[in-house]
Amino acid sequence: MARKLSALKEAVRDLFDHLCTNRGEEDWNGVREQLHGVYEAYRRFYVGKNSEPTIDPSFVLEAIDAQEGTPQWLKAYRTAFLANLVSLLQDIQMTEQADFLPLLQSWDEDFPKFYVPRDQDIPGVSEMVIDIRTQLSIFILKKLREDGSVDFHPYERLAKIWCGDDISADKVTAALGGDKDELQLKPVDPDDPESALHNERAWTRFRSLCVELTNQHFTPGTENAFDHALHELQSIYAFPEFLHNLRKLVEHSFFRTNEALDVAEMPVPAQASDAGSGIDSQIQNQLESEAMAQGPSSSFYNIGYPPSLPTYPRVPYPDFSQESSPGFAEQQHRSGFQNGAIYAQSAAQVATTAGRKRRGPASADASGDQANPQPKKRVRRKKNADAEADPSASGQVVPAQPPAPVQYPPLPGTQLEPDFDALTQRSKEISAANRRAREPQVRSAWVRNDVRELVKAVHTYGCKWSVIEKQIKEGNIHFERPRDQQALRDKARLLKQDFLKADGVLPNGFDLVVLGKKEREAVKACGKNPDRKESDLDANNMPINTELGNPVAAAAHAAPVAQMDAPPPPPPHDPQLQLEGSEVLGMDGTQEGFSEHGKSEPEAAHDPALDAPAEPQPVVSDLEPIAAV
Repeated sequence: MARKLSALKEAVRDLFDHLCTNRGEEDWNGVREQLHGVYEAYRRFYVGKNSEPTIDPSFVLEAIDAQEGTPQWLKAYRTAFLANLVSLLQDIQMTEQADFLPLLQSWDEDFPKFYVPRDQDIPGVSEMVIDIRTQLSIFILKKLREDGSVDFHPYERLAKIWCGDDISADKVTAALGGDKDELQLKPVDPDDPESALHNERAWTRFRSLCVELTNQHFTPGTENAFDHALHELQSIYAFPEFLHNLRKLVEHSFFRTNEALDVAEMPVPAQASDAGSGIDSQIQNQLESEAMAQGPSSSFYNIGYPPSLPTYPRVPYPDFSQESSPGFAEQQHRSGFQNGAIYAQSAAQVATTAGRKRRGPASADASGDQANPQPKKRVRRKKNADAEADPSASGQVVPAQPPAPVQYPPLPGTQLEPDFDALTQRSKEISAANRRAREPQVRSAWVRNDVRELVKAVHTYGCKWSVIEKQIKEGNIHFERPRDQQALRDKARLLKQDFLKADGVLPNGFDLVVLGKKEREAVKACGKNPDRKESDLDANNMPINTELGNPVAAAAHAAPVAQMDAPPPPPPHDPQLQLEGSEVLGMDGTQEGFSEHGKSEPEAAHDPALDAPAEPQPVVSDLEPIAAV
């Protein structure tokens, strides 16, 4: 069985690559049948009695009898998951929608334990478990309706799928009323660290299904209500969208598991070298030198090393004044110990270097004796300094590297007139050959319950999207499908756009939702006012200022601007002040006067109020009368 794993792996990869190609190609189905036949020929060796139609990884691991964690164990473990994933992908593509009920029942039992390895973190697995149960619930109710079954309660059928036991409709009703102890749903993914959060989402989905259905037995006379509820469920949880998301998840899981399998099959190097273990190497050399100084032993050199490797006498305690090499192959000077004098000298030197404080360069010895110069200051280098060191600095001759051969044939044309079409085509081919495969993007549509919870969250928290996301993760806001801040913001904008286009009453808090340029243009294209507020309501709480060209809305929008741009109002007209001014000037008010700048001012308009007789008032002024010109 272990010898056929490589053949099964290759058959799985060939079938998967073909399933990812275009089905419209000629003889696509014929090639698929041939590849599927080869795949089935090897798959049947690994199918246990109780795992049909999938391969049980535990059965395969028990059959090959390999130790856990070894390359052979990892190869068998991941190959079993790859085989199940390619079978699932083929079922998605080749099965008609009317025949998916047996597959959904099988997926409900086997997903994700037979399709997603535990050592791979694949996003969206728990959400897919909930979606599979949702589609199975819809298909079961649809099957009962098509078969003409009567006198069944929808709540009991749903509880059988989501709980795994026969539960009465009364207990389901009590659980929906708040007594969750009456109903215990099956766990979504017990091994997931966020299993409690996923179980809460499963309960929210189960409650949404029950709310759409009527709490009564299906009997003659209730067909219309049941059909309407079933149609609503099919529109909310669309089956094509479910298949699309399932396929993306299968492809993503296959790519990740296949990459992990390739890594597990890579040959392990005979001696791993850590680039950052320079200090560890020095400590190891120190310990070995201490042991050799205490008592030389011929058997010490072979401890911890394969017998096939040559043995070398150990160097003295490494001098900290120069960089030491971590590997034995890079040591240039090797010599054995004659006695403990060399070690004592090295130890004293290390103690002197370690006890020296940081200070400036030492001055030269007064005696001029430089036989034993002071060690240079140790310079901290990068971990890979040995690999990046310039060989020319040590006097070594750097061999000339041969030029790399050209990978592509020369382009047609000359240097002065190259063939630009061929150049563009060559560039496209190179880009396609070096393009990295992107992970498939899994999208999930918004369900009605999540939209309702989003509107409530905007009313409660405003547009604090980070706070809303945190509340969703903590389970305080019950979302069936988790969303990040960007998804919450985009959905709120689209909701406000829909309200404005449909002349709907804006929910509380949606004045804080700022439309983007694209959303504003979409509202304007429908002739609606994108600046309408929540307070734009009439006496009957109906929206006003909804049209784009509404003069009331335009006036309301332009009023603040006009108020800021208008000049200040003139001072109030007071006849008494004008009379006092005329008496000060010594004029009758009808002659031309002069301004304070010496220029003549136009004659003021005649006011009939001035013709009324007025009682003379005493005028107190320091000004002298101005002589008439």
